[in-house]
Amino acid sequence: MKALKYVGIFMLIIIALLVISMFVVPQFYKDKIGEIAKTEINNQLNAEVDFGEIDLSLFRNFPNFSLGLHDLTIMNLPEDTLIVSKGIYITVGLFSVLKDETIEIKSITVDQPRLFLNINREGEENWNILKETETSGDEENTESEPYILMLNKVLINAATIHYTDNESGIELSMDKMNWFLKGNITEDKSDLDISMNSEDVTLLYEEIAYLQHVALRFDAKIDANLKDEIYNLKNNSLYLNGLRIYFEGSVAYVGDDINMMLVYSAPDNSFKQLLSLIPVVYNDGYEKLVTSGQFNMDGHIKGIYSETDFPDFKLEVQATNAEISYPDMATSVKNIDFGLLVENEGNNLDNTVIRLDKLSGSIGKDKLELSLLLTHPISDPFIDLKASASITFENLKNVFPQESFQELTGDMIADISLKGSLSSIEKKDYKNFLAMGSLVCNNINYQMEDNYAILLQHAQFNFSPSQIDIIGLESEVNGYNLLVDGKFNNYLGYFLNDEMFKGHLNIQTKTLNINQLLEPWSGTESDTGTTEDSENVVYIPKNIDVFISAKADSITYDKLSFTNFNSSIHIYNGKIEFEDFKSSFLGGLIEIKGYYEATTSINPHIDMRLKLTDLGVSNAYQYLSLFEKFTPIAEKAKGIFDASINLNMELDQEMNPVWSSILGNGDFISEDIELSATELFSKISNVLKIDAFENPSTGPIDLSFNLLDGKIFHKPFNITMDDIQMEVSGWTGLDQQIDYNLTLDIPVKMLGERASSVIDYYAKEIGKLGFDLGDVQSLKPVLKVEGTASDPKVSLVSLGKLSGNGIKDVVKDKVEDVVQDYLEEANKEAERILAEAQKEADAIIKSAQQKADQVMQVAEQTVNNLKNEARIQSEQLVKEAAKQGALAELAAKKAAQELLKNADAEANKVLQQAQQQSDKIMENARKQSEATMQRALEKADKIRNY
Repeated sequence: MKALKYVGIFMLIIIALLVISMFVVPQFYKDKIGEIAKTEINNQLNAEVDFGEIDLSLFRNFPNFSLGLHDLTIMNLPEDTLIVSKGIYITVGLFSVLKDETIEIKSITVDQPRLFLNINREGEENWNILKETETSGDEENTESEPYILMLNKVLINAATIHYTDNESGIELSMDKMNWFLKGNITEDKSDLDISMNSEDVTLLYEEIAYLQHVALRFDAKIDANLKDEIYNLKNNSLYLNGLRIYFEGSVAYVGDDINMMLVYSAPDNSFKQLLSLIPVVYNDGYEKLVTSGQFNMDGHIKGIYSETDFPDFKLEVQATNAEISYPDMATSVKNIDFGLLVENEGNNLDNTVIRLDKLSGSIGKDKLELSLLLTHPISDPFIDLKASASITFENLKNVFPQESFQELTGDMIADISLKGSLSSIEKKDYKNFLAMGSLVCNNINYQMEDNYAILLQHAQFNFSPSQIDIIGLESEVNGYNLLVDGKFNNYLGYFLNDEMFKGHLNIQTKTLNINQLLEPWSGTESDTGTTEDSENVVYIPKNIDVFISAKADSITYDKLSFTNFNSSIHIYNGKIEFEDFKSSFLGGLIEIKGYYEATTSINPHIDMRLKLTDLGVSNAYQYLSLFEKFTPIAEKAKGIFDASINLNMELDQEMNPVWSSILGNGDFISEDIELSATELFSKISNVLKIDAFENPSTGPIDLSFNLLDGKIFHKPFNITMDDIQMEVSGWTGLDQQIDYNLTLDIPVKMLGERASSVIDYYAKEIGKLGFDLGDVQSLKPVLKVEGTASDPKVSLVSLGKLSGNGIKDVVKDKVEDVVQDYLEEANKEAERILAEAQKEADAIIKSAQQKADQVMQVAEQTVNNLKNEARIQSEQLVKEAAKQGALAELAAKKAAQELLKNADAEANKVLQQAQQQSDKIMENARKQSEATMQRALEKADKIRNY
């Protein structure tokens, strides 16, 4: 019995040790395993994979093995985030691995992943990160052992997906997406059940939203033959808000081609389902919406999809005699008829036909009718459009409960017809293109949130083949009156073929507060209290050429006020150019010439020439960032000045100046500036032992300056404070660092009762050299001012020259002893000044060369993109035309040559403009460099000849 007892105790100990090992061993080695796994994964990928803690456990889900990776990130190189996830967790049946049979994956869970998927214009996918491996012939011929991988469950929780295809113009975003997959995988067959939902889906194609903030659900059963790459879709349902679409069929891979046989339909025939795709209807009162009438939708995709072939496709949507109403509303929308057909018989997208036979409806006496036919959308779009409407917007509040309709009143009458081919517009053959009609608006008033109101009192737009005439547009935006007239040319070429949009507008207003106008579009606060700003850069399309003549009695923007405003504005080639900009401003006058430029290929920047007349110094410091950044001494100054300033600088994504990029120069002129007591003048008084700088005024000032590398460099200039003469030169930086040289000429008579003590102070300094001051008439010290604007450091560099009757005789006796020493020191100081100037001049050229090189690099990248796009388009054009026959291919080759020629011309233009900008940067830098050296030479000569 004792032996049996001991055996039992021994077995219990063994079991306990095994259980403890199952828990402890994975914990003991998990860090080392994690590092090895991370290294091996990164060795296999053209990406950087990182994760935090790794969990290994045989105990948590025994008898299953658990693996968890926390805080996973995958960065596509270079610096392109591909995946960020809170964690990935895998549970595997332990015995299935040990038995070398069916490997059973109990579950894979991906928690809160964020995916950023991108295809660039060259068709390169950012998720294609697996390194290519070389496989030997023996390895290729080795047949692997059959295996079975049973996958029980895959869960993706709360995913966010951003997909952008720059090659095709498709953008897809999904938020709060959940995915569930169940099934088994073998080498030959896979039966999968898939369920997916997302609370917010947006789909854009070429910047047109086909789905916008739609709730999506997808349920599917897929029978996948992996060996033959045939996928049969059974009992598939797609829900878009309230619309259910049923589809079935198959997708098979034939080599590099895809053979698709899919049919789809909306089987419930509910018109209400179709309306759910309209955000304003679905998001407000959809449950109460009552509809009647028939709705049918069906279509198919059939055929081969490849580089040369395109499958047949068809979408047909019809609604007949439908009606919309809400229970609490007095009126309904009746007689709704809708018939849309999008069809292509395959192989050539140019054969696509879009036919909207009718879209009509009525609200009482108000009616809307629209029809559209679009053919040959690629080669030569033909359009046949008829639109007529008579709408009293106030009636909408009797139909729809949505708040947005409650605040809309006014009338609109439209009758427009367009018919013809784009080629007629391109050839300006307007007799073969019908475009006629008008759009008239009266007293349209829209009240937005926060009492923001838009009133269109009257506007008439007359349409002809060549232009749109704007006649008598009178509007009030939040109480500010606007009068507009003008015309737009080539609007059809712009909308149909992305050609140049031209026009001329005359805009007048009495008072305009731009800050209030922009309030509804300013950044909104999120739940966290932070401001969510989208990209604020105002990009200017290159295919717009519009002149604007603007006049206003008063305009307010940011904290600036302009009166008697008058300007000519030219918007073209990615620029907004200001011509003859004049306005009363801060009690004076401002004139601006220059431009703002922002295209998607370059950072936004400005190149401006400002002329300021009769402005107050304190106003300039308070309202103009340039003065605040570079002239801190002006904060408490008083006086009137004139200035001319040339500026070239970049802006950031919030449209704020990037001050470190500033390059420019200018002049500043004033009859007198009063400078209040500051720390600087207090320290000058302490160093000089005089009280002449308590509330100084400058007298006439005429100075020049350069702006470079975040600093303002002042060329030597003279000011007079009472009877004290002062020469000033130096710089102030964005960081408020300062470095100035002051050379003063102080009459002894200004010292008053303190004259003797001050002279005694200087006499001691001079006496160290063996001199006697005698009868001194003026002092000429040289000061160095460094440190910061708020905490300047003032030091006495030299005593300079002294003037007086008794000095000459004393100096004459001593001069031979010290003159050689002085000359040596003077030469050293002169050489130091020249060396520093050369260093500064070299820095100016180096910085400018970097900016110029950057401009050319951006231009070269733009040129490469232009040429690559043209090459791809031309090759595709010829490839598509080859299917139509020899003549079509010949014509396409000619068109392709023209496309490449135009791309080369545009590329040359981009390079020429960039070279001009680069040359201008270098020219300005050379001038500044030469001016810096010239000032240094003059100063060095002055010291040598002192």
